[in-house]
Amino acid sequence: MANERAENRNPYPHKFNRDMTIPQFIEKYKEMEIETGKFLEDKKIAITGRIMGQGIREQGTKLIFFDLEEDNDKVQIYANA
Repeated sequence: MANERAENRNPYPHKFNRDMTIPQFIEKYKEMEIETGKFLEDKKIAITGRIMGQGIREQGTKLIFFDLEEDNDKVQIYANA
């Protein structure tokens, strides 16, 4: 954060660039079968939405699941420390 400010960049921008909407993401990846416990680490996709308060679930101290919602669709986000 200090580095970004030193370079005259805002570390908390008010606008985010996204690659696709959540409905587009669901349509594109709904047929893809991913083995349980595997990740698509070679994919980097930017989507935006709202995290609803009731959609946050903590699993221990280092794992959080939350629902990202847009246009009546949602995706589950897995975040670890």
